[in-house]
Amino acid sequence: MELSLLQTAPLTTPTPLLAISVSRDEGPLTGVAREADLLLEGAFSRVREAGDFRGKAGDAALFYSQIEGGPARIVFLGTGKDAELDLEEIRSLAGRAVRKAESLFLKAVSLALSGRAAGGNGFGAAGAGEAAVTGLALA
Repeated sequence: MELSLLQTAPLTTPTPLLAISVSRDEGPLTGVAREADLLLEGAFSRVREAGDFRGKAGDAALFYSQIEGGPARIVFLGTGKDAELDLEEIRSLAGRAVRKAESLFLKAVSLALSGRAAGGNGFGAAGAGEAAVTGLALA
């Protein structure tokens, strides 16, 4: 899989699959996760309310979107507890995004880090970005 680093609005960028990080400790959705849920008419919130997605590392919820000019699919990926989030978990999250794309026979995936995964756990946005790129490349 070819890597490109772009800073764009993830929900208005055409991509076969957009992976969005969501933590286990996340209360009400914020940022890109909230925006995506709104565009999906609350479908992800309903999955969370049903207990089918708790935000644990390894959790995943896939949706097909109708967002014109945006992602064809959105997968929410759990990052685990905020206090335990580290760069290795971000690398793992990126790898899971690639493997999800491969399982769907897709040639591209976009990754949007949100909340603490975007660098709010002391490692900064640059550290989170570097870990994500490494995870994408190693997958």
